[in-house]
Amino acid sequence: FFKKIIGHKIILLKFQTRSTAIITAIISGILFYFSTGFHQCWPLLWFAPMPVLIYAYHHRYHSIIIVAFFAFFTGKIELSVLPR
Repeated sequence: FFKKIIGHKIILLKFQTRSTAIITAIISGILFYFSTGFHQCWPLLWFAPMPVLIYAYHHRYHSIIIVAFFAFFTGKIELSVLPR
């Protein structure tokens, strides 16, 4: 288990919570990836934030910020391979 210290509380993230966060970030990141850049299937951009929004409805804001960052980072990974 991961331990995260926030103020005076220690929150243990369970396996189910971690796997849900990882799957959410991957799905949203894939949708962002295929909706921008070279692929540009722009209707997917409307659905890309949906997994993070559904995740946000059920979890605390600390984990939502992390999941949203990694979803965006995963979706913009193509910027690292663009020719300069």
